[in-house]
Amino acid sequence: MNGRIWVESRPGAGATFYFTARFRVAPPLDSDSAAESHVEPSHPPPVSAGGALRILIVDDSEENRFLVAEYLKELGCHLEFAANGLIAVDKVCSGAYDLVLMDLQMPVMDGYAATRRIRGWEEEQKRASTPIIALTASALDAELQKAVHAGCDICLRKPVRLLTLLEAVAKYTNGPRPGAPPPLEKSWFGFIPVCAP
Repeated sequence: MNGRIWVESRPGAGATFYFTARFRVAPPLDSDSAAESHVEPSHPPPVSAGGALRILIVDDSEENRFLVAEYLKELGCHLEFAANGLIAVDKVCSGAYDLVLMDLQMPVMDGYAATRRIRGWEEEQKRASTPIIALTASALDAELQKAVHAGCDICLRKPVRLLTLLEAVAKYTNGPRPGAPPPLEKSWFGFIPVCAP
């Protein structure tokens, strides 16, 4: 299915098994068939268009970068990557992005410090703020608030659901952009948490 499978585990905390898979999207039902099935179709919001979004994915985990890229590639975005906050700051200050997806816990420079530096640079240069969506595995509300105080627009908990991420991307890039070609395939991501005894 052109997918991957991997596991993340911590002693005493349990393990989470992840996988990606690719499936063909079924052709749309006609109105009569849809009415008979009593199922309302649900589609993730289209984001990309003729002017493809430029999105920077910042995460020290190769698996996490791959996962987010799988989520977004159907949208026709131009994706770039940074393995830590220091690289992210350099990229944002030397380029232009429509959105930054920022992991918070990284070596070299974490997402909090990187976001503060980006916001400080934008203020110095009198540039409009680039939307920054923070991603964290922390379950603490205080960590989410800390990210917002650092300058992030919103903080999402990992593992983030596909529709949740796409809705956030649409919201912080001024909503759906018309003209995107319909996807022929759909990527799907699942996770299976296994708690420690």
